[in-house]
Amino acid sequence: MYEQGLRAFYESKVDAALRFFTAALAEDSTFAMAAFYKGLSIGHDSGNIYLGRALRHAQRTSERERLLITVNWGWRMADPRTLAWADTLVTRYPGEADAHSSMPPR
Repeated sequence: MYEQGLRAFYESKVDAALRFFTAALAEDSTFAMAAFYKGLSIGHDSGNIYLGRALRHAQRTSERERLLITVNWGWRMADPRTLAWADTLVTRYPGEADAHSSMPPR
């Protein structure tokens, strides 16, 4: 479900992505990345609930995923540490497109 959700998400098929991420979370409510992408798919206000959920479960993910979740949550919450987290994400994963898109415009 999660992989199908990612495909739909990156093809801008938001409704389909939401269905797949919701199904992935129904199977595993602690699936941080499914919660993360569901939060991004939903949008700002309601999506923050899922980004917070992803953040709570981020310790079970890889470093890259943990940083990606933390940075996106930080931007939404206006956390002053976010720029440092984003810089770490880009520095450690320079080939990761999502890392670069997490940086503010310069």
